[in-house]
Amino acid sequence: MNEKLDLRLDKNEFLRWVEGQKGRYELKGGRVVMMTAGSRRLPNASASAIVAFA
Repeated sequence: MNEKLDLRLDKNEFLRWVEGQKGRYELKGGRVVMMTAGSRRLPNASASAIVAFA
């Protein structure tokens, strides 16, 4: 289950913010959402997505 935080950021603000955070977060509709643990393949997919959207 994802935990919603009361934090609204645009993409660039989120990318700067998430660098200093422990844990996993994603941006959905401008809102920061804490993610649960994923599979072993997820880190590679996440890195690919960040590179693709940066």
